[in-house]
Amino acid sequence: MGEIRSTLDIIMEKTKGLTLTGEEKVEMQERELRGRVQGLLQRCVDGLIGPPALLKELDERDPARRKRAVEMIVEGTLERLDPEGDNSRLIEIVQEAAGSGGASLKAMLDAGRDDFSRKREAHRQSLLAALAEKGIRGSAVIPNLEADPRWGALKKEETDALVSRAKALFRRDRNL
Repeated sequence: MGEIRSTLDIIMEKTKGLTLTGEEKVEMQERELRGRVQGLLQRCVDGLIGPPALLKELDERDPARRKRAVEMIVEGTLERLDPEGDNSRLIEIVQEAAGSGGASLKAMLDAGRDDFSRKREAHRQSLLAALAEKGIRGSAVIPNLEADPRWGALKKEETDALVSRAKALFRRDRNL
């Protein structure tokens, strides 16, 4: 009767002579760190752990890569910024990870929120004017901005610009 081998045995036999290059090892470590940071960051954003616990857990697992982990935390946090939303938790995470920059980030977000609100109102008014041209008007008419593809594109553009400005601010202030 033939020998029954596990999948692991077969894989081990076929990869017996293979080794990773230095570049492949660095790439794999970077992917692992990015996955770990993203998972912990999501838990922190969701409020399951606090910003100090986020850094503590990363330090316990990989203290040698702390600087790169902090860069990933800041980048990942800034990518979650919302021009309309409450970004206080994100500011707290960035402040804890980077050690500073929270006040300048908050000021930039406040200015961006005001600008975004003006653009939202201008777009709402243009939709009301377009509806009025079609004979639809009155105090009960409320345009649905979220259903307008032009608004969706403008909102994405504004969010991307906000994230870019925030990243530039941190690169300049923290040399990240």
